[in-house]
Amino acid sequence: MVDEKEEEKTDENKEKKAEKPKNIEPATEEDEKFIEDNISKANAAAARLEAANKELARLTKVQERLEVEQTLSGKTSAGTNRRTKDEIADENARKMLEGTGFGEDLFPTKE
Repeated sequence: MVDEKEEEKTDENKEKKAEKPKNIEPATEEDEKFIEDNISKANAAAARLEAANKELARLTKVQERLEVEQTLSGKTSAGTNRRTKDEIADENARKMLEGTGFGEDLFPTKE
């Protein structure tokens, strides 16, 4: 019984696939040109993306080599005067409060 139902379903599916839609008009030359233009634009964009990906991979390898070279030669950023997140936040707060009169109260100048 199950096999008969499955066969009926597959027969119905085949019939549906064989039917052509009735309300579809054939493509005009203008439609075909539009489609070809969009396909060529998409192919050009894909080629640009592939080239950009290759360049990015090359630059990533160069950057990795430079970082290794800096680490091995002792020229890394260790020991440099880097500002902490708190120092950056304080500086930004001072800039925002500048001229309001509150900045001097909250951040007194060191004299």
